[in-house]
Amino acid sequence: MNHEQDEKSAGTGPGGGGGGGSGTAVTPSTPSYTSVQSMAYKNGSIGTVKIPWLGISVPVWEGETTASMAKGLGHYSSTSAWQGNVGVAGHNRGAKYNIGSIKNLVAGDIITYTTIYGTRTYQVTMVKTIANNDWSYLQRTADNRITLTTCLENQPAKRICVQAVEKSS
Repeated sequence: MNHEQDEKSAGTGPGGGGGGGSGTAVTPSTPSYTSVQSMAYKNGSIGTVKIPWLGISVPVWEGETTASMAKGLGHYSSTSAWQGNVGVAGHNRGAKYNIGSIKNLVAGDIITYTTIYGTRTYQVTMVKTIANNDWSYLQRTADNRITLTTCLENQPAKRICVQAVEKSS
């Protein structure tokens, strides 16, 4: 049950809830990729990620750098910017823009990503703790998905990884 269903059936709001979900990295036969070239808005961002359940609405900037993450989320330069697997990283705490609460997402929760190409709605399929050097979830995919990563508080060797696949209409 996702948070939206839980809220409707139990009348509860955002809060606790465990991370949960399991999944494996997908390596497709026909990966998709969109370059960030010509994607920037006038302010320089390439898009916006929203996670309604967590009250997150954060701009996405090119590059998984400290400078990008000071302004929002940093787009992993090695990943697609629209088609396929879009990878973004963010701080987990201590910054104006942080996504540490993604550890509380569960399968079925909604994430949206808006760019000059439109808005995609994704459903969370996996919330997992991974090693800080595990890049397997950022591989190119044939399906449209978004992968979010953030540090795990007080565990520098670990990251929280959330994957969400485009929701069919």
